[in-house]
Amino acid sequence: MIDMKTNLKWSILLIVKCSFFVLLFNTESVGQKYPDSLANELNKLNRLPQTVERDSIYTDIFMEFNIHNFNETKRMNQIVKIEKRLKHSKWRLAYGVMEVVTGLHSLKNNKQKLAFYHYEIAYKFFKTHQAKKLQLFTANRIIYVNMQELILSGKLDPVLNQNCLNYLTELKNNIDSSSTNLYKASIEGNLGLYFLSNKDYKKSYFYYQNYFNLVKDDKVKYYYHYHNSIWAMNLCLLYTGREQEALNTINGLKKMCEAPRGDGANKFLQMMFGIFLSKYNIEKHHYQTAIDDINKIYKDSILIGNPHFKPVLTQNLYLAYKGLGNDAEALYFYELLNQYRAENDIKTLNEQFTISQIKNKTAENQAKIRQLENNKLIQENRNNQLTRNMSIAGLLLGLIFLFYNYRKNLQLQSKNQELSLKNEEIQTALLEGQTTERKRMASELHDNISNKILGVKMRVELLENEHFTEKEKSNYEATLGFIDEVYSDIRLVSHNLLPEELETKGLGVAIENLIKKINLIGKTHFETSFETLQVRFAPRVEYEIYNVILESVNNILKHAEAKSAMISIFQENNFLKISVKDNGKGFDSQRVNFDSLGLKSIHSRIESLKGKVDILNNNGTEVLIEVPV
Repeated sequence: MIDMKTNLKWSILLIVKCSFFVLLFNTESVGQKYPDSLANELNKLNRLPQTVERDSIYTDIFMEFNIHNFNETKRMNQIVKIEKRLKHSKWRLAYGVMEVVTGLHSLKNNKQKLAFYHYEIAYKFFKTHQAKKLQLFTANRIIYVNMQELILSGKLDPVLNQNCLNYLTELKNNIDSSSTNLYKASIEGNLGLYFLSNKDYKKSYFYYQNYFNLVKDDKVKYYYHYHNSIWAMNLCLLYTGREQEALNTINGLKKMCEAPRGDGANKFLQMMFGIFLSKYNIEKHHYQTAIDDINKIYKDSILIGNPHFKPVLTQNLYLAYKGLGNDAEALYFYELLNQYRAENDIKTLNEQFTISQIKNKTAENQAKIRQLENNKLIQENRNNQLTRNMSIAGLLLGLIFLFYNYRKNLQLQSKNQELSLKNEEIQTALLEGQTTERKRMASELHDNISNKILGVKMRVELLENEHFTEKEKSNYEATLGFIDEVYSDIRLVSHNLLPEELETKGLGVAIENLIKKINLIGKTHFETSFETLQVRFAPRVEYEIYNVILESVNNILKHAEAKSAMISIFQENNFLKISVKDNGKGFDSQRVNFDSLGLKSIHSRIESLKGKVDILNNNGTEVLIEVPV
């Protein structure tokens, strides 16, 4: 069991000693000495001829600099330099490091999901190449992005929470004697932050104490980590009943951080104080104290280089003013907070679209590589077959055997042609039957069901009353709107059962008209990309593909919760390729029922055309179809 009172007194004593040290020496030069020395080493290496060994050393120093320096301008300067250096490097790990650098750029530009995407690529790359140190560094970057989302978003995402714990557990299990003190400390600190976000303050205190013990012997080199561990331990004490003692220590830290530092660590600590203490004071109903703390750092929130800070501070100001009953100020910060959230939603969509483009480009490149490899294998097989045939041609028995096989093949081909003709007759009859039935159903929906819905609407309209309350009037108007929506949906379904333009103008025009009608619903915005609208295919091919696309569109509208989707159709060699891609929530591969009626229908229709279907879960759902034409 932790003796929290003893540890608290020890922490206060260390703060007093550290404050005395700050008064005796120039804090800016001390704080900047170590990261400046790392920057000098990087500059020296940059002036030397580039080699694989120097690139490796350069990367190690860069990682150390990135961890210790909190001055965003100096950090970005070094990021640009390493990017330029490794762009044409022959070092086998340069690709992974470039992915990390791309992630750092993305995070600087407030693109957390894009940063996370590049970090994960780098992490898998380093794991495959057994580059443990780089793997640990990248995992810490992943955890840093995830913990930002958990702590600063104001809501605990279970998936993100479990993802953080998985990475932390893996890091903890892979630490050995070769790992640096700072890497060990960062893992303990992140574990403390994880349990702090889950409000398990005793466990959080335990890991922050381990964090403190790993950095306490070099307070200058580990300035930020040393004081962050003391601050975090006392934050845990605030929540476990040691409020006054903890506040004494925290106030001492706040005073010390007022001294300027060239590495920006003091500003970063002040931002942490403002975020977490304002949250604590709001929970304790000390609203004015929370406002005073935030106002001291609010202007600096942009300069620190972390775009998450300002929204969370804005949210805390809104809660504090609301608690004070100051409605005017509360409304101002609430509207500002909604603006930030709306901007974040748009940013998230753009990031998802960018990631989708990157993945599509990667998939295209991989497909081209596979095609080249297949072409090479085909050519080798042809050469081998030619050699075998020439050898057999020299033997009489071989010629007789080949002649016998030739006769057999002719018989098989003849039977296959008969079977193909029968299959085509069956498929033609089936298509005609389906077309007749669809026309009947479309007529039934349009002439019968639609008229009944219009009758329901007229009866509801008779209920209108000028004496309605606001709530009754709202429900009445919502009911009419819902009836209109159902009417529009049924008309759309009746039309799409067998659109006339599919028979007269072809697949491309039919899909274009379908999308125009669906976009009028206003639920998901669809776009199309067709190689040409005029190309016609066999009626059965157009019919089946139209129905598969219609089924996919219905799945998006029902389940995807997507903002946008893209339908692409193009012809490559002798294949027609179709992609239906949305940016929705995707699906759980462990739970989704691939034998459901809709998905089974898609596979059945495409297999009947001797094509293939792939359903991918890439930041949304993508249905990929390939049909020979």
